[in-house]
Amino acid sequence: MNKNRLPPGQRGVPNMISMPPIKGAHPHLSKAAWRLRIYGDVAKEIILNWNEFNNLPQKDFIIDFHCVTH
Repeated sequence: MNKNRLPPGQRGVPNMISMPPIKGAHPHLSKAAWRLRIYGDVAKEIILNWNEFNNLPQKDFIIDFHCVTH
């Protein structure tokens, strides 16, 4: 954890717990059936399968997470 990245008044929590997932049904979807459809206000509709989606260029980001439960 880089303490220089903390905004004023914030503190780092190196052993932060993760909250449980939202309760409810989560449908099972196989990778073979998975599709991402990009449509609407775009020049051309695109439908990607799982492999096409994962073969797109990828980038890692460092994103700050701020806990709201103190």
